Amino acid sequence: MTSPYVFPEDPSPYLRAYKQLYDAMNAWSAELMADCLADDCAYQMLPKSLGKPPMIKGEFVGMISSFLIPTSKDFKVR
Repeated sequence: MTSPYVFPEDPSPYLRAYKQLYDAMNAWSAELMADCLADDCAYQMLPKSLGKPPMIKGEFVGMISSFLIPTSKDFKVR
């Protein structure tokens, strides 16, 4: 099943950013997902009670590459 939504020809900057992330997630490309992140981003795993420190961009992209993609590559965003 695909989304019936059709992106406009001249989308807003926010919609372009969303579309870039949407396409990167469906491609399961850590590099394309990393392109959607600011260089100074930090990812905090929740709940904080797990005691996991925030990950900087490179650590987060490494987690995507080594764990998320191999375990979830058949998942599609719709």
